[in-house]
Amino acid sequence: MRGYFRIRSARALAALLALAFCLGAGASVFKTFGRNWRGWVPVGQLPWDKAYQTEMQVNGKRVELQVYTARYDQPAAAQLHQALESIGARIESSSSGAGGAATLNGYTVKYVVSAPPSEPVKYIFLSYSDPQGAARPDFPVALYPNGDVLSVVSDLHTKAEYASVETTDTSTQIHEFYRHLLLSEGWEQIRPCTVSAGESKGLAIYGKKRKICFIDVVPNKNLCSTVSVLVEKGN
Repeated sequence: MRGYFRIRSARALAALLALAFCLGAGASVFKTFGRNWRGWVPVGQLPWDKAYQTEMQVNGKRVELQVYTARYDQPAAAQLHQALESIGARIESSSSGAGGAATLNGYTVKYVVSAPPSEPVKYIFLSYSDPQGAARPDFPVALYPNGDVLSVVSDLHTKAEYASVETTDTSTQIHEFYRHLLLSEGWEQIRPCTVSAGESKGLAIYGKKRKICFIDVVPNKNLCSTVSVLVEKGN
């Protein structure tokens, strides 16, 4: 199965999705008029480069995700706020100003500005949502049953699919659930998760034909864990 160790690309996609929707994709009620629900933020006037654009399905709704880069010394969050204020948009931002949502005439965009210390540029994520559609799409593997589904995302171009679930179960319980389930469905375990002091932790990777499945468990501050499941095509 050539190319199944595409961990960096897969985890980059998962990080991108987490950044793009960390403000709670699907949690807000989006309104729109006509077909111009995307691309209304005036970013053309800003000193940014467009890096990526794709269309996704998030919790049953179409979302267009646009990613831009800016030089590390550029105050990208302030530039974005100024551009939004110049057209009269109402902004609700986080305490740091690096994330939030903006609304204008019923249109809403969510944004995140990321400044990874290991990168020479900043990344700006803009996600526009279309309210049409409501049914959550089928996911290629079972979602963890004992938890709350946070988001289900399908990239309509690459066909990669991502889901996240919050649960109070231990990481060992989660990894054991997916190990038994996926092996019973014909998946091969390519890389097991880490086991430390009897506890299963971190990332496990499975493969089946030309598909790769990544199971990642990350504890958070409220005694819960976030289960991330990413399924993408291998080379």
